Amino acid sequence: MINKIFSRLLGLVALAGLFASCSDDQDVAAIVDQNKPTMTINVAPTFNTVESDTIHFSLTLSKPVGHSFTFYAVYQIQGSTADGTDSDVNSALGNTTFQKPFTVPAFVTTFEGEIIISEDYAYEENETLLITLGDSRTNAVIFTPVTTTVNISNVVSNSLDLTFDWNQSFKAAANGDPTLVDFTLCDLAYDVDILVFDGNGDAFGAGAQTGDCPEVLSMSTADYPDGTYVIGAYLYSTGDDMFPDFPGSTVDVSGINFPIPFKITYSRGGSQNLATEHTFTQEAGLTSADAPDTLIYLMTVVVENGVFTIMNDTETIASGRAALQARKLHLNHHS
Repeated sequence: MINKIFSRLLGLVALAGLFASCSDDQDVAAIVDQNKPTMTINVAPTFNTVESDTIHFSLTLSKPVGHSFTFYAVYQIQGSTADGTDSDVNSALGNTTFQKPFTVPAFVTTFEGEIIISEDYAYEENETLLITLGDSRTNAVIFTPVTTTVNISNVVSNSLDLTFDWNQSFKAAANGDPTLVDFTLCDLAYDVDILVFDGNGDAFGAGAQTGDCPEVLSMSTADYPDGTYVIGAYLYSTGDDMFPDFPGSTVDVSGINFPIPFKITYSRGGSQNLATEHTFTQEAGLTSADAPDTLIYLMTVVVENGVFTIMNDTETIASGRAALQARKLHLNHHS
């Protein structure tokens, strides 16, 4: 009888040991590790790109994974002259570098990924970006990380961007009160259109006639072929409130006469000379005494073989230096 009881106890101990071994996480993990698929990273060792290009890579798995997992592209500081702003590998990784995560779906054996090279406004010498595809955080598959070298060439924008600002502050009486108070031309809806004429003096394109203050004009090589373009400012309206002879006027500027020069800002993305904004002031602009339909000369732009040359009459404007005296244009404007 005692032997039978002892035999039963031994059997229960053995069975308990079996259950314990089956629930041991380390043993199960070891079995799973041995069955991980291998993953091959397919990417060119070198890419020669320009800003705004996209580079591609692919992943090939020996067999599917039963759940999605994250794969990382990591920017390498050592060896790179580009930085985290030069591509979309730009999510912060700690405070030392940048990354871009990719989600590989469950049950696939191939995956396609892309990295976008940024286009910025600055002029930059050619740069190199080192990107490593894959790191130790991805543990669902067995793989070897691969580093690719991306050579980035600067891109010059096809457009010359111009901003025309005529806003001025002045003091005037309002609502019958003789006390002078502050106003600005933009507050009073003083409206100037920016018109463009070709070398023959004929109107060219739409210019900038939005009613905004300031007005912005972008001259692209696609819309402005080689040639000479004269840009003028056309006083469309002095604002319904500005002069006392306008119905409903509340601002009295009678007897006030002040100059309205034009501050012209110009830039061209990626250009060595124009990537940063430059400004010159066309002093011979309008005056508060000018009536609607007044048209004045602002500047000349010469387009030749993709090069924009900004001029004031026959003088080339360089590095935003002050403009020379401008001349009045005596032209009739027809809407």
